[in-house]
Amino acid sequence: MSDGGPAPRRRGIFSISRSLQGLAIAVLVLIVGATAEQLFAIRSAIISDTKRQMSRLDMVFAEQTGRAIETVDFILRNAIETLQNLQATPPVDARAYDELLRRRIEGVRQISEVAITDSAGKVLYSSRRGAPGELPADVRASVNTVAADPEPRLHFSQPLRGPDGQWTALMTRRISDRDGRFEGASIAHLNLRYFEDFYRAVELSENGTILLHLRDGTVLARYPHNDAAVGQSYADLPPFKEILAHDVAGTVVMDSPIDGVRRVLAIRALKAFPLAVNVSVAEREVLAAWRRQTWIFSLVALGACTVIVGLLLLLAQRSREVESLVREYRVAKEAAESAHGRLIEQMAERERAEAALRQAQRVEAVGQLTGGVAHDFNNLLTVLIGNIELIQNATTLDPSLTERLRAMRAAAERGSMLTSHLLAFARRQPLLPRAVDLNSVVVGMQDLLQSALARKSKWRLVSRLASGQPWSIRRRSSS
Repeated sequence: MSDGGPAPRRRGIFSISRSLQGLAIAVLVLIVGATAEQLFAIRSAIISDTKRQMSRLDMVFAEQTGRAIETVDFILRNAIETLQNLQATPPVDARAYDELLRRRIEGVRQISEVAITDSAGKVLYSSRRGAPGELPADVRASVNTVAADPEPRLHFSQPLRGPDGQWTALMTRRISDRDGRFEGASIAHLNLRYFEDFYRAVELSENGTILLHLRDGTVLARYPHNDAAVGQSYADLPPFKEILAHDVAGTVVMDSPIDGVRRVLAIRALKAFPLAVNVSVAEREVLAAWRRQTWIFSLVALGACTVIVGLLLLLAQRSREVESLVREYRVAKEAAESAHGRLIEQMAERERAEAALRQAQRVEAVGQLTGGVAHDFNNLLTVLIGNIELIQNATTLDPSLTERLRAMRAAAERGSMLTSHLLAFARRQPLLPRAVDLNSVVVGMQDLLQSALARKSKWRLVSRLASGQPWSIRRRSSS
């Protein structure tokens, strides 16, 4: 039995506790990820729905604003056409024409004044009583813009402060003679407060805004009113730079440059006029319900995570205890297997010792039996040797017979020596091996061999000599 052999290799135990811990982390990530994905999907859906609502609302405001501007443009066209008809049958009654202009804009709240100027910018007719004959410099600039444009298109000016301190914008159309030469301009003073009041009539959510822009991004009116924003240009912002530069309408989520609030904004350009209307609502107001839902979802997900992860961790703890017991069982099993192996080796060694003992007992029994047989055989040989010696001493024999008796005695003595060896083996005496000359041994056995090959009469003689019977020698001639 050897104790220095290599220890048995231990196989790794599949760690259920580690797997459960990993599963707890995976469940936590899965729940958090699924909740976050669901919340962001809801948020995206809310933003998309708000964009659609803002787009539809903006379309309505754009249509209504377009109709209001179209009414003003109709009044300007009608004023020019009426003046040209009156000029066909001069002279034109200035007071009557002024009164006509006042009646035309009566009830049209988006117009505060309509005036007709000559080519030099002098006011010829006006719906406002007591209007000055000379135009202010900013109004004259609008007239000069119209004079420089040979096309009879409608022009809009930058927002201006009116005599009453209110914001206004000029809508101007060119008046040309039959040869196309510039004769004057028809000017309408837009009441920008009207548009703000009109936008106020629509109930938007808190922090909702509506703006009327020129196509170049200049603010004409805003609801809620912000005096600092009127006249500012935001042409470099996404609604104008990215949407109206390629299309007539669109939506965007952006930070407002006016109040810094992030807004969902829809913008649409008027088809027939260089104006645009945008409607926006604060993103935080749109997502207020979503935030409440987020808190609810988060609390539910947190509770679910706490329960599930707690159960998994508890199960992992129990699994660690079971794994500890399994490891202890394996250690005990390996110790038992090792002890069992040692016991088997000891039993095998004991069996070998018992087998050797049995073999020794058998050898001892054989030795005892051999000693008895050898002792008895030695007694017989002693009798034989004694008789041969008596024959040799008692009678004068033929030399050939004497030689045979001598050979018989030598053979008996060798048998006696063999029995002495067997007796020595039976007594467990050490044998003394020695070198012999095989040639002399074979020569010594020559006579024995010759006698073994002689005639039957010779064997009978030997038998008689061995039995002590009388004998006589008769010589016969050899055949």
